[in-house]
Amino acid sequence: RWCRRRPAVAALLALVVVVTAAGLTGISWKNRQLAAKNEALEQAVQAERQATEEADARRKEAETRLAQIQKGHEILGSIFTDLDPHAEKKEGKPLRVLLGERLDRAVEQLEGESIGDPLAVAALQNILGKSLMGLGYPGKAISLLTKAHAIRAAELGAEHPDTVASMKNLAIACIDAAKLDWSLPLPEQTLKIQEAKRRQDHIGTIAATNNLALAHMRAGKPDKAIPLFEQSLKLAKTTFGPEHPTRFGLLNNLIMAYRDADKLDQAIDHVEEMLKLTTARFGPTHASAFASMNDLASAYDKAGKLDQVLPLAASLLKAQPTETHARQILAKTCRKVGKLIAERDPKTAEALSRKATSLDAKSPNE
Repeated sequence: RWCRRRPAVAALLALVVVVTAAGLTGISWKNRQLAAKNEALEQAVQAERQATEEADARRKEAETRLAQIQKGHEILGSIFTDLDPHAEKKEGKPLRVLLGERLDRAVEQLEGESIGDPLAVAALQNILGKSLMGLGYPGKAISLLTKAHAIRAAELGAEHPDTVASMKNLAIACIDAAKLDWSLPLPEQTLKIQEAKRRQDHIGTIAATNNLALAHMRAGKPDKAIPLFEQSLKLAKTTFGPEHPTRFGLLNNLIMAYRDADKLDQAIDHVEEMLKLTTARFGPTHASAFASMNDLASAYDKAGKLDQVLPLAASLLKAQPTETHARQILAKTCRKVGKLIAERDPKTAEALSRKATSLDAKSPNE
């Protein structure tokens, strides 16, 4: 009724309501739009902050890693810094002993320094341990290699390749140091892991089999070593071929096992095989061929088959090697064979003695 009496006012009020509602709707939409923009901006700022923090973390990690590497290089470099090649005469110690003393100091430095990354420490321990082994100090190497293996097992797991490699190195050190309480269980465990994770013809499995055989040899059980050496030799032949250098070391180990087990006929058979392999692989005037002839002469002598030594003498007298080391091994072999046949064939024995003297004269300073 009021609206009919005052239509103009009513229309104006309606218009005001409509405009107000529209304005409120527009403001609400603007507010939502502004909130969305603010949220997007906040997310962008957060993402940028996170990216900056991650970049800083990566930079710090890289700087830390670089410092660790530099420290490792300093420790390794200290072994050879200012190493005097004439120190042997000055200090009256062989170079092997001098290097061993420097390795000891490097080990002490590694123990005292904060490298940070445990795997970096394990890598350095592994390097220093293998170096000590190479210098003939397996007992000292055991402590380092034990720590390296423990770190890698904790950080990487027992079956990780680096952990297995540390276990293999530790096993070899124990074998060389005649630590019989460790030298058998460690290679046995390594072989089990290799066989479970690798093919039978994998180089790691071949090496683990050989190491277990060496452990039995060190324990004075060549009969247990022989089948393991034969297995590793067979796998190596299948994997790498009959003339691959890997087989030479394995075959030599088998020969020693047969010799120690007093199975001389089998030892001779394999020494003859070694001579054929080295001659085919390196040639008849290579040092390895003469070394095999030396071993064969010893095997014939031990087996009481001196009549088979005589054909070796003819080959030795004909040989004309040009390489210094080959001449040295040939001279040594000539003397051995000459002594073995002296009673049976003194003329040939004398010829071998003259040849050895002549070979020595060609390399007087070697």
